[in-house]
Amino acid sequence: LKTCPQPSPVFTGRGNVITSMTEHFAEDLGKRHIYVLYGLGGAGKSQIAYKFVQTSQTEPKGSRFSEVFFVDATSPETIRTDMENIARVKCEGGETVEDALRWLADEKKEWLILFNNADDTSLNLSQYFPQCAHGNILITTRNPQLRRYAPKANHQVADMEPDEAKDLLIRIVDPPSKGPSHTNGDQALSLELGFFALAIVQAGAYIANTNISIDEYLKLYARCRGELLEEYKDQVQKVDDYEWTVYTTWIISFQRLSKEAAKFLQLCAFLHHDGISESIFEKGATQLASYHPALQDEAQHFEDARQFIDHFKSNRGDWDPLKFRKTVSEVQSYSLIDYDAPNQVYFIHPLVWEWTRTKMVSNTKVTCTTMQCILGMSVSSELKMEDFAFRRGLVRHIDSALADGKVTGSDIAERFGRVLGEAGRWDDAEALEDPVVGFRKESLGMDHPDTLTSIANLATIYLNQKRLEEAQELELIVMEGRRKVLGVNDPKTLAAMNNLASIYSRQGRWKEAKALHVEVLGTKRQVLGERHPSTLTSMSNLAWIYCKQGQLDEAEKLQSFVLESRTEEFGEQHPSTLAAMGHLATTLKKKGRAEDAGALE
Repeated sequence: LKTCPQPSPVFTGRGNVITSMTEHFAEDLGKRHIYVLYGLGGAGKSQIAYKFVQTSQTEPKGSRFSEVFFVDATSPETIRTDMENIARVKCEGGETVEDALRWLADEKKEWLILFNNADDTSLNLSQYFPQCAHGNILITTRNPQLRRYAPKANHQVADMEPDEAKDLLIRIVDPPSKGPSHTNGDQALSLELGFFALAIVQAGAYIANTNISIDEYLKLYARCRGELLEEYKDQVQKVDDYEWTVYTTWIISFQRLSKEAAKFLQLCAFLHHDGISESIFEKGATQLASYHPALQDEAQHFEDARQFIDHFKSNRGDWDPLKFRKTVSEVQSYSLIDYDAPNQVYFIHPLVWEWTRTKMVSNTKVTCTTMQCILGMSVSSELKMEDFAFRRGLVRHIDSALADGKVTGSDIAERFGRVLGEAGRWDDAEALEDPVVGFRKESLGMDHPDTLTSIANLATIYLNQKRLEEAQELELIVMEGRRKVLGVNDPKTLAAMNNLASIYSRQGRWKEAKALHVEVLGTKRQVLGERHPSTLTSMSNLAWIYCKQGQLDEAEKLQSFVLESRTEEFGEQHPSTLAAMGHLATTLKKKGRAEDAGALE
């Protein structure tokens, strides 16, 4: 569950709007309040919101809000992700946006939802408002149309007041601990930057980092801007009046980055701008070290990724977090990326992200391909709680990595499809997996293990789309192919048999399903062991058939063993453990043991 980020340590001014917000949310306690901060990206809307939350939660009289929920409103997907996380944390058994909204509507307290960066003009944000007459909502957006949600409680965040802008610049350039060293030109530079908060912060960071004077920066800025205006004039003016000023500031800083730091920022532009974790790069590096694609044509894509990721390895060849953080810190020193300490992730301002992606990447295809490889290789099939959570966090990054075109490489497409399928986006998963099947059939042959894996993945997608006949047809191909190539006792062959049995169950073909499950379970016990996760899955599947056929004692015996084993291996809150609890509770209810079932629910 995300917490609201802290405001910048050099946050300055904006007292009038914070006072306005404080007064608005203090009126008529117990009733619904909505406030909208709108204006140009980078003007300081989010920082004002963060400062307001910080101030409200540290008042001498106590916290103004019972809880603060931070929601990334960049897109419907990011909103759903954060709302679903609220449901998982706050609602027992909750999983969906609807569960979260229902809980908020029933929670008659002074909670606050901060919808941050709700800039998409096609987004109907009100569908994510709880249906109740209480609670508090704060929105930051570039879209002035959202003022309709709060006609009398909104504020346009534009230029800073001249004195505030000057004070902000001086706070960055001359922190109190250093004493004054830059006293000339501060007003002139603030004016030159249009009193625009983000530009001032970045210019100040550059001055502080390079130890030049404000006057020297002014000369450099004027010279650089003159060159860029002619080059970017037409496109920049389409955005807004101040965009070119900010771009100039960013380019000056970008040119000071080392090759590795600049490459890192460029790669991050093909992820989502928020929630960029070190784990993506670390896990990607681990998998890349030993990965060899089946098709030689795809090898170069991974080689480019390896060359970049090797910069963050120690002499022993393992991941070196100090090297990674040193590179990121270099980018941070120019305010081109920032760190969200409570959530332990990095984030890039959306305008910086867009500028990097569209203006500062010389070869979009190669850069996007490299990031796709790193991102794809970070995907594992592990079943621990933290693995599920990590893959959920990748969905928005995969969407961003795919935004500019097709995925690079069949294995990366397969891994992306796995994540999207796990998130319930089966149609998107099919769009990725279906071409992989055709490509591997042609390139590797029908009986190649990778081809059979892609067919099995597509069968799973069909199954979840309730396309049972098509799923059965594909799974039969996989089962026969693996028996032929791998043998009857290979775990992948057994997995195919198990999947086919599950399809038979969905079709109501209980006799055939039971026969396959019994055969699979017997073999898995011998080959994998009694408590192997795959063996436990087969036990659970067979128990479900027993339950359907009224063999409740047999079902209870298997389900109890599965629950005990999964609790020991994964813990009580793991999705697999919770599923086992639910299955056993269902069986106990059928046996008339409602009290025992209730203890599990």
